[in-house]
Amino acid sequence: MFNPTLLKFGSVSIRWYGLTAAASAIAAFLYLKKIARLLKININLDNLFFYAVLAGILGARLYHVLNEFNFYLTHPELILMIWKGGLAIHGGILAGALVLFYYCRRRKLSFLRLADLFLPVLILSEAIARWGNFFNQELFGKPTNLPWGIFIDPTNRPPAFSQFNYFHPTFLYQSLWNLIAVILITVWIKKRPPEKNGLIFGVSMIAWGIGRFLVELLRIDSVPLIFGMRLPLLVSIALAITGILTIAANSYTSLDNTRQSARF
Repeated sequence: MFNPTLLKFGSVSIRWYGLTAAASAIAAFLYLKKIARLLKININLDNLFFYAVLAGILGARLYHVLNEFNFYLTHPELILMIWKGGLAIHGGILAGALVLFYYCRRRKLSFLRLADLFLPVLILSEAIARWGNFFNQELFGKPTNLPWGIFIDPTNRPPAFSQFNYFHPTFLYQSLWNLIAVILITVWIKKRPPEKNGLIFGVSMIAWGIGRFLVELLRIDSVPLIFGMRLPLLVSIALAITGILTIAANSYTSLDNTRQSARF
């Protein structure tokens, strides 16, 4: 079995999960600076990034705890142990969006303009952070005989799948999907940055929502069911629809402005 602990000094442990989380935050910050230059966003983003990350972690943990409420009700001592896994990206997105909205409202800035900046950063961050699931042997997919299936220790297998050895590496699928999305979005921004705010946000939401939806079809971890469907599936659909509506609203506004200009 792979050891999730990288180093140990007495009672202090450095875990692979924490290392990947730190690496994702560093990469996200550097990428944020790069995209800000490409989009010509000339404001101090350091404090905003810090608070967005902090809110994202808290929101992701809260979302996870609420999803597993019955478990944490009987094991409240585990609620704050985020190094053992249990960060739900949907909760992180919502909490980060609230911080961003509050910041933009206070500074009288365009929320969609900063959302254009931050959403690709979030996608890159998740691409790296997903490897923490590998080191923790968690959030894997259905059993598989494919060559790239990963071995899961019997202690980490759901009881219904205890007889299987190899499972879909859903962390890898999500990571690769996100990396491809980030590369394409970055090339788009470099070649022709969109003039209207919200287009990058809309495309990113669609790409992320579709990717997570497809991966979620393979996952076997326990999550709440709504109308017989896994909750993350429904949330992923909602995120993709939000992206579509944002792009549609931009297109409608552009068409309306063109008509207004033609009248004069």
